[in-house]
Amino acid sequence: MKRKKLDTRKARWLTVLTVATMPIAACGGDSPTGPAASLGEVAVTVSLNVTAWEFHAIGQSAQLIALVNGSEQIPLWESSDPGVAVIDQDGIVTSVGWGTAMIRVYVGLAVAEAVVTVSPPLTTLLDIG
Repeated sequence: MKRKKLDTRKARWLTVLTVATMPIAACGGDSPTGPAASLGEVAVTVSLNVTAWEFHAIGQSAQLIALVNGSEQIPLWESSDPGVAVIDQDGIVTSVGWGTAMIRVYVGLAVAEAVVTVSPPLTTLLDIG
């Protein structure tokens, strides 16, 4: 299986689609000099290194990278159409059929997505005449 290297010169960063918050409790005990619990919030964000990717053959692969802030949870990946593109838990997306699929990555309630299109190779017609 061939893996296509991501051309970072053409990559655009996907903005965060959802921001989730997680409460954090800092317990100071029942001491009258310190609070029993102080609540704060840390924003959990996730973004992808590309917003769209195009394959021109079945069986090609590329690495999507999830950038996570505010959480140490492992990103969970999903394809909207596994008949077009599949993705493993390392973020490697592989074309398996013609069409378009949405690849989503989840970290808690935060979500980012990229469109993957699999289309036949472009051909050049020459007019010999």
